Amino acid sequence: MTAPSLPERHRAARLLNELRRPAGAAIVAQLPARPGVSRPVDAVREESGLSIKVFWTTVGRLETLGLLQRDAEGLMVDHDRLDRIVDSWTADSPLNPMMIDHPRLRPFVQWGRITRLPTEPELIEELYELLGRLFDPGETMIESEVNARLAAVHDDPAEARRALVDRGLLRRAAGSAIYICP
Repeated sequence: MTAPSLPERHRAARLLNELRRPAGAAIVAQLPARPGVSRPVDAVREESGLSIKVFWTTVGRLETLGLLQRDAEGLMVDHDRLDRIVDSWTADSPLNPMMIDHPRLRPFVQWGRITRLPTEPELIEELYELLGRLFDPGETMIESEVNARLAAVHDDPAEARRALVDRGLLRRAAGSAIYICP
């Protein structure tokens, strides 16, 4: 998959922003998680606790962004559209191409990010070796650069950085915040 275009990134950012709003989150929270299953509009509006005006304004924005669909039964999430938006947003994740050679790690990587850590020691080591490949041998960086690179794929870059140092996949220069990839 190629890196997303600016309009694709803009659409994804607008969608994520809409979902961060209380009204958007309240509506989506009332919808079935299963693809192709809808819920009556009146039930969604009532349980969302939103006024009629706020409800329909938000539904309109979410429909325009492609997240919601209406059918004869009511409202549903367009899971295919959501997956395409998120996939385009994360297409340039450095982990995505690495997953081809590491299929056992796929359950722990979703949308180009590590979503949870494995419990098996062998898989933990494989995952950190994969993270170590984000750095080129001989590359020297300051701590904030290491954290920024890890933050692109991991929610806790400091923990990942420390784990890489503990495993010898990154080396910290004594008494400094300089990191070297061996």
